[in-house]
Amino acid sequence: MLPLTAASLVLLGAALWMLADPKRNLRARGAARAPAVAVVCVALLTPAAYLFDWGGADGWLIGRAIPGSGASPEFAPLNEALSLLLSALALLLLDVRGRGARVAQYLAIAGLANAALSLLGYVYGASSFYNIISYPGMSLHAALCFVALSVGLLCARPEGGLMGIALSESAGGFAARRLLLAAVLTPSLLGGLILLGERHSYYDAASAMSLFAASTIVTFFVIVWR
Repeated sequence: MLPLTAASLVLLGAALWMLADPKRNLRARGAARAPAVAVVCVALLTPAAYLFDWGGADGWLIGRAIPGSGASPEFAPLNEALSLLLSALALLLLDVRGRGARVAQYLAIAGLANAALSLLGYVYGASSFYNIISYPGMSLHAALCFVALSVGLLCARPEGGLMGIALSESAGGFAARRLLLAAVLTPSLLGGLILLGERHSYYDAASAMSLFAASTIVTFFVIVWR
């Protein structure tokens, strides 16, 4: 993780902490949005630096990455910049009237998916999940931080939007909680176990894919049937 990415995460975390209480006065909530605007600018600088070969903002300010991070000394990974952008925009839309909270939750889910893909890549040993072409990708500790930040954004306003449905006491809310938990845990655990068997040469890649598909279908059938 590059230093500017780490600083951006700290800023977003502080802003989320300030916005977590919806009863804070308007001045405090406005001050909390200033770091999010700064992070949006940082995130947009990264693809521009790749496109125009400027050299990343970390190279301008510090000139090197954190030792042992595996990151480029000049460019922040594009998937880290994407997660920063999605998280910052979600913070800015958190208290916007109308559909702001719902849109913020969609952005938080997109950021969560981006970070979770990198995290699964580290768990499964699939570098293509976190590296982008020939450039270094999102680091493991950055992926963990983005997952935590995205979950925090989703929980910041749980009374509305998708979280309001998922946490409701209705039959739809109960079904949503069961299916969401299964949708996250079942493919992750089954995929890891089946991949482990393939790497120990118990079966080939085609058999592994067939086993994964069949076991996922059976698991969800049992969950829905119950």
